[in-house]
Amino acid sequence: MPMRLLCQGAVLAKPPLPQDLPTVRRYERAAAGELLRLNMKKFGGIAQLDHRGGGAGNRRRSAGWQSLPMAIGDHSRVGLSLVLADEASATACMFLPAALRYCERLGVVRPV
Repeated sequence: MPMRLLCQGAVLAKPPLPQDLPTVRRYERAAAGELLRLNMKKFGGIAQLDHRGGGAGNRRRSAGWQSLPMAIGDHSRVGLSLVLADEASATACMFLPAALRYCERLGVVRPV
């Protein structure tokens, strides 16, 4: 049996038309600079690399943690991330002005 007939039987012959798809509600702001999304990820540090480049052979637990704060402009999709030594509140609070300065340097200005 040809593949075309198998797909028709399984209702896989044609993708749905764009007007048949439900509209997706996006929470995107209308102007650049209105909304800056912030996120913080925590990564385990690698104290010493092994001969393959990974840290799998190292079993010491004193490598510590690093944090990666990220800021993404909702409308412009301009993003910034930095690797920081910790995720203490003082370190995290220093990231926000740096992200705002970075966006302003690129021309993504905050609305007045």
